[in-house]
Amino acid sequence: MHQEIVHNDILVSTIPISETKFTSFFLDVNNLDRDIERIGERITQLTHQLSTIDLFKPSFFYSIKGTMSKEALLTKMADNLQSEGFVESNFIDSVLTREKIGNTCINSVLAIPHPMSLIANQSALSLAIAPEGILWAGNTRVNFICLFSITKEDFAASESIYDLLLDFLEDTIAQKKLLEHPTLSSFKKILRAY
Repeated sequence: MHQEIVHNDILVSTIPISETKFTSFFLDVNNLDRDIERIGERITQLTHQLSTIDLFKPSFFYSIKGTMSKEALLTKMADNLQSEGFVESNFIDSVLTREKIGNTCINSVLAIPHPMSLIANQSALSLAIAPEGILWAGNTRVNFICLFSITKEDFAASESIYDLLLDFLEDTIAQKKLLEHPTLSSFKKILRAY
């Protein structure tokens, strides 16, 4: 009997599996302690990633139609965070100061603006998808803007977002799909697949 697996995080098998689209572990009964430890490490990593992905909240998602300046977008994002109590009024000034020191675009795809220090009241990641791009630094336009507002307490746990965003930077097919149909649920689904 063959049953197709639609969704999972880890596939554990006592039979070696050569080809799978899922993270798989061969559980060798002769090395059970080692293999259980490896599986535990992966579960811990996945738990951190999933909790980090949950920092992207629908009320802080923006699909930008047309053009907008970097400053206008950051102000809009910061004002929304402030109105929801996630940050204080000094947050936008700290973000703009950080941008003046050095722009936060990684390349022509992604910018990760953030304040000078961890000053958020509650952690959240604001996401803007701009199919036409936002002029960020010089002549560089970015399509994806992820504004970090992270508390000191959540900083260590949120570091996995960088790994996910680096995976996303390499995934041009996912980027193209998101630019055609920019939704937060699609973005989160893509991150969960990494």
